[in-house]
Amino acid sequence: MLGSVRPAVWSCLLTACSGSKHVERDTSVEADTDTDTDTDTDTDTDADTDTDADTDTDTDTDTDTDPLAGLMVEAELIHSSVEGRSTPPTWNAHLPKLAADGRFLYAVHAEAADSVGERAATILRRQVDGGAWESQAVVSYAHQPPSIVMDANGSLHMVFACLQDSGNWTTCFHGGAGSGANTNRFYHLVFGVTDSDGGFDFTSYWNYDEFTANTNGYLGLGTTSDGVTWWSVNDTSWTRYVQYWASGADHGTLATLSWVDHYLLYPIHGSHPELGSDSLALFAGVFDPEGGTNAGYPASALYAGDLAGLSMAATWEPDSAVSAGSVGAYPSAVAYGVDGTLYLLGYRLQDSGECTELLRFDDGVDSDPVALSVGCLEPYAKLRVASDGTLYLLASAGGGERFTLGASTDEGESWAWTDVAIEGLPDTDDTTFFGATPLEHWHAPAAYDADRWLFLFSGYDANGLARHSYLGQLELSGADPDRE
Repeated sequence: MLGSVRPAVWSCLLTACSGSKHVERDTSVEADTDTDTDTDTDTDTDADTDTDADTDTDTDTDTDTDPLAGLMVEAELIHSSVEGRSTPPTWNAHLPKLAADGRFLYAVHAEAADSVGERAATILRRQVDGGAWESQAVVSYAHQPPSIVMDANGSLHMVFACLQDSGNWTTCFHGGAGSGANTNRFYHLVFGVTDSDGGFDFTSYWNYDEFTANTNGYLGLGTTSDGVTWWSVNDTSWTRYVQYWASGADHGTLATLSWVDHYLLYPIHGSHPELGSDSLALFAGVFDPEGGTNAGYPASALYAGDLAGLSMAATWEPDSAVSAGSVGAYPSAVAYGVDGTLYLLGYRLQDSGECTELLRFDDGVDSDPVALSVGCLEPYAKLRVASDGTLYLLASAGGGERFTLGASTDEGESWAWTDVAIEGLPDTDDTTFFGATPLEHWHAPAAYDADRWLFLFSGYDANGLARHSYLGQLELSGADPDRE
């Protein structure tokens, strides 16, 4: 065990999964070794480029009951960068970059340049019933892409970390949101004023400025069904501060988290769809800075609680210790069943050769979960529970205009698999598609639809460069075909 943790490591609780899909894929994860925010070279490719993918569909069931029958991803172009980069526009799939209300969809497209001076992210919107995506605002000099969520009361929240550029003070967002004397300055902006079209006016916002000290960035963000928005940021000693905002008068720090000699990075901020801020889940990667690479993750950790605080609920480590600088475990997704059961999906190396595992907390986070192997997929695979209780798992297919999709109708005990086509792609040079960043319940509670899987994604061309961001829509089997 690393650090001081409470629960046992799940190395002997695996339950064999019939119909599991074993796909050997690239297991690279986010770049994490930059501690000098003046010269940030955090250039995660966040992609799966291994084309040697297992294409066994394993879907020989009656089409009337087959949850994979007839599914496809409908895609549209959101935005294109001027030039291709090795780091894609949708990088860091754990940060919410897609939000919605009853009128508009909002998306973030990042220019993830190596040079801080070239970094920028465009905030775009389009009407929910279709139309063109239009640029609304730009965030410059950002450590990582800005993150957005729509709270239950209809306000849009954006967090980002603003960097100095080679020691020079910068302005990252209009209205004075700049680095100042900090090398890495955190911002939480709230938008509530609308324009004549009913969309947000990005020239008007409230800056609550909750964390004014220098930071190391690596943000997380979520919002709850009862209107509480919460985020986390690493300070300069790599302690993760977890803060919340319920209103202008009700906000503060709810927890400080740390792991001895390691950093908690790339957190997912989940919350129970009904209990809201009374049931929070923060699922983070545990980074080893002594590993000698930017991908040293020997563990991942779940912290659970409410606005009174978070505590360690579980840790996730490989069956056998991995060498320094290697990935042994990494968070992928958080989901809740129709009965409120918490699910975690993550990458975890197992002695059996499997590397993707599902944890099902049947009796809550205070009890050991059921651990189910789900083959070996990319570390950024995503999980969705449809309204009929079917579990769906989405991952890069490793090449071509398709995604790999799994479905389970028995709470993850067994899985069927297929590759779903991506329809509607524009004519670009992209050959590989990846980096699904979905709209979750805790990104926009009022707009969330369990049966309509909306997500951002990117594509690489044959030279390994990415320019374009896309919106994907996957209508799951439980969807009403006559709905709007």
